[in-house]
Amino acid sequence: DAGRNYLEGVQQGDFKKAHFYILNDSVNEIRFKKITDQYYTLDKEGRQQMRMAAIQINEIANVDPKTVLINYQLSIEGHPSSLKVIETQDGWKVDLK
Repeated sequence: DAGRNYLEGVQQGDFKKAHFYILNDSVNEIRFKKITDQYYTLDKEGRQQMRMAAIQINEIANVDPKTVLINYQLSIEGHPSSLKVIETQDGWKVDLK
């Protein structure tokens, strides 16, 4: 759920929600800031298209008991992406590295 909730937060422009699911370290913070900045460079129509896009989960692969890779694609993009989610003491968190 952490991965999907993160993706939905970014897609909707709800970066407070998305940030909750980020693994707290300096590299992830820098990458998250870049993702946030990219979203806000979109014009009004681009942000609307992002909010309306469907998230298609292509595959969920268990790398090990504490690491999951989510292969997904947004309907407005022509290529798949992947997202790593790891189990921590604070629950499942997205690792952008």
